[in-house]
Amino acid sequence: MGRMGRVNVARMKVFFDIETAPPDESEREKVLADVEREMGEKKPQPAAAQIEKVADERFRQLALCGEQGRILVIGMIVEREGEVVKRCLIGCEASRQFHLDEARTLRSFWASLADFDCRRDLIVGHNIFDFDLLFIYKRSAIHEVRPTVNFPSARYRSQPVFDTMREWEFWGRGRVGLGRLAEALRLESSKNGGVNGANVYDNFIAGRHEEIGDYCGRDVELVRAVYYRMRYLDMPISK
Repeated sequence: MGRMGRVNVARMKVFFDIETAPPDESEREKVLADVEREMGEKKPQPAAAQIEKVADERFRQLALCGEQGRILVIGMIVEREGEVVKRCLIGCEASRQFHLDEARTLRSFWASLADFDCRRDLIVGHNIFDFDLLFIYKRSAIHEVRPTVNFPSARYRSQPVFDTMREWEFWGRGRVGLGRLAEALRLESSKNGGVNGANVYDNFIAGRHEEIGDYCGRDVELVRAVYYRMRYLDMPISK
């Protein structure tokens, strides 16, 4: 849980979280066709309802796949010299609806990190090493959006990437969810507002973009609180 001894104070800290979704619904038919072909070889033949259920589950899992999923929104809090200078939901219009232009979202994200210095700054999130950052890098390559920062891929480090899940587990095999970690640290969970990671897509197809954005923002606030608790530091009071 962090590193003992003197704590280096980063000039800039960026706390972030992403919400993702499967590809456009037009891709669902391809998934269904693949499942029909695979399950059609089984004996006895599965029912159509069973095939559709498996296809739906597989389609939804694509939200976790950087090659085929997509980013809906990126929540971000930026601190400079201990003061919050930016809170934003990248990917939202002024109406709080997602604009769904993923390349535009990625360009805005990397622009926000244009002056990030890996030698002295810090980017913080939960499970970002294996998911969020990896997903963003993959989607950036697919959309030909050049990253402004080349974060090192070396594990077992807490600078410039501080992954609260990995740090909590001392880079072991454990995988604790953000909600469970918040409960352990007696912090208010971000998972109590109706939207959670399991139902983001259901809320998205229902048009509840604002609720998803609010959930993403709460996750970022919680990640920030977890980071300061783990580092035994007082969290700067936001103005």
